[in-house]
Amino acid sequence: INAPAGGELTSAYSMSELLGEQFPETLNMVERLHLSFIGPKIPDGEWRNSEESEAIELLLGYRFYISELRTRFSYAENQLEVYLTWENTGQAPIYWNWPVTMYVYDKDGNLEYWESIDMNLSEVAPGQPVTTKSHIPFTDLFRQGFCIGIGITSPDADEYIELAMEGKKEDNKQII
Repeated sequence: INAPAGGELTSAYSMSELLGEQFPETLNMVERLHLSFIGPKIPDGEWRNSEESEAIELLLGYRFYISELRTRFSYAENQLEVYLTWENTGQAPIYWNWPVTMYVYDKDGNLEYWESIDMNLSEVAPGQPVTTKSHIPFTDLFRQGFCIGIGITSPDADEYIELAMEGKKEDNKQII
């Protein structure tokens, strides 16, 4: 599959069958097809907020998060090396490469530095973590404390992706 796929739950079976006795098969189909969305026929009525409905929702599309953030100070270059391990717990990759930017804020929350992260977001497929390495020019300002934010925006900057993790969100950026 090389493009987003969507579908709806079939009308040939009742919701009780699809999310009841046939639920393992329903879930397997969602996984195999890498569905990005379901609609217009979706779990409704008593099934709307069921465990089965939530299990399907967790598989839809992509769910990017950063599983590890490591830093290392390079004395020779007076830079902080930032390693981010990216993972996707959804069942689908993103099919187009959207730009990813790292933002560095001082201890007071003021934006001090940003740079594009050299990565192809579409390579972060389910079960295939990707680690990136970025360099921050280190100043005495950062010795007092800093935090890192991530922004993933569409090429035209009209849309953005929110990471599937805790963190303050503002202006299409997420503090990790």
